[in-house]
Amino acid sequence: MRSKVWLLLLLVLKLPLFAQIDSNSLFRLPEVTAAEMAGIVIIDPVNEKGGLLFFNTDDKKIYKYTGTSWTPINIGNETKLLSVSKNIIITGKGTDKDPYKIEAIPAKLKDNNDGSYTFSNGIDKDVVIRAGNTPFITNTSAIGNCRSQFGFNETRNVIIDGGFFDGSTTITIPGQTVINPPQINSANQVTVKVTSGNISGVFPVKVTTNGGSYEFKNGFSVRGNPLPYVLTNADMVLSKGMNYSGGILRRKKRARRDQQGYSKAYKIVIGELGGLSFRAISITADRYIALNSDPDTDASPNSLDYAIFLEYNSLVNISEDGIYIELSPSVEYASGDLFEISVDCDGTVSYLKNKKVFYTSSKKASNDLFFDSSFIEQGGNIRDISLINAVPIK
Repeated sequence: MRSKVWLLLLLVLKLPLFAQIDSNSLFRLPEVTAAEMAGIVIIDPVNEKGGLLFFNTDDKKIYKYTGTSWTPINIGNETKLLSVSKNIIITGKGTDKDPYKIEAIPAKLKDNNDGSYTFSNGIDKDVVIRAGNTPFITNTSAIGNCRSQFGFNETRNVIIDGGFFDGSTTITIPGQTVINPPQINSANQVTVKVTSGNISGVFPVKVTTNGGSYEFKNGFSVRGNPLPYVLTNADMVLSKGMNYSGGILRRKKRARRDQQGYSKAYKIVIGELGGLSFRAISITADRYIALNSDPDTDASPNSLDYAIFLEYNSLVNISEDGIYIELSPSVEYASGDLFEISVDCDGTVSYLKNKKVFYTSSKKASNDLFFDSSFIEQGGNIRDISLINAVPIK
């Protein structure tokens, strides 16, 4: 009998472990639709401090009244992490499986071995830190495009930018003659007169003051003087009516079409100083002498990029891409006059007679240029054809 009582007692104690809970016995929030939520009117909004709850059956969310509006709760994004700096990286979703991870890009301080340090955080522009009043250089006017560079034995002013310049400043450049002291424009800029040597290359610029010294590498460039190259017989390509001998290019035969002499052995490179020079001989025959990007196209003057037109009547005019440009006032020529077509670093093309500019083109060159010509009449000739600062075609 006693064993039966204990068995019954054990069954009673175990019974709650297997009992089912009726959903009707659970606490249920008031249920509303989205439309009904929009129509809820707070009777006393002034004194209502919040705490009201309901379940939206449309979006399946619980809403609470904050005192001013209905706000969903427990939607999974109550905690937000926001980085206000680009060198702070936040990853993850804030869950157990994918927790938030916050990482910072480490900053670096580099010793430049010149008394300065470069601070970098991997995002912002690097900052150069200098101790004390040691001078430094950031730029000079003697580097960059070919106009900034010096020719051999050329004298002109060089502007040097930097910092901590004062009355004790001196400038030195290996292989060049520098006139010290420089002109102090400000604590950040000086002007110094320099005469280049006769060796081409790139040289450092050194500044020294009572506060110390600093060397700016590659601060002074000497390109040398553009050298002429005289076109040889082997360089020239001639049509049947042309002859090139003894440095004279001439049209020797009558023909129905234009005759041509050109060369693709050497070229004028865009971005560098260069050009073409020649001398007139005859003054009684029309001919075009030119720099052209595609000389092997045809012998017509209409295909010449930049051409000096020596006319039969001793007049000089210009032709560019087949467009005749009549000069005003007129320019005349005589046998022996020196003509040049000069190409500047930026592609500006100028026409010169006896070293004086008589016309500058409104069209800048954008391609490498070669010697070309178009001889219209028999008897036309020129001599001493040279390309300035030309590069051989390998």
